[in-house]
Amino acid sequence: MSQIVLHKTRSSMYTTRLNLLMQGSIVYPNIQVVTHHYQRFSSSQYLLQMQVQAQQKHSNGLTQRMMPFPQTQI
Repeated sequence: MSQIVLHKTRSSMYTTRLNLLMQGSIVYPNIQVVTHHYQRFSSSQYLLQMQVQAQQKHSNGLTQRMMPFPQTQI
């Protein structure tokens, strides 16, 4: 749930930047398209990274619960 809220916050920052860029889109019509593509790519990469980190934390937590005592070599 917190990931979605983070995504919306980041998205609104990009929207503000896009609005500023669109004012100059008469001179540079391709900037709007490129930044929109970058926004979608970077936010999906960000969410993927957060998901992977959450899965790693979860699996590390499970491993620690399954092996409460430290492994000793004989």
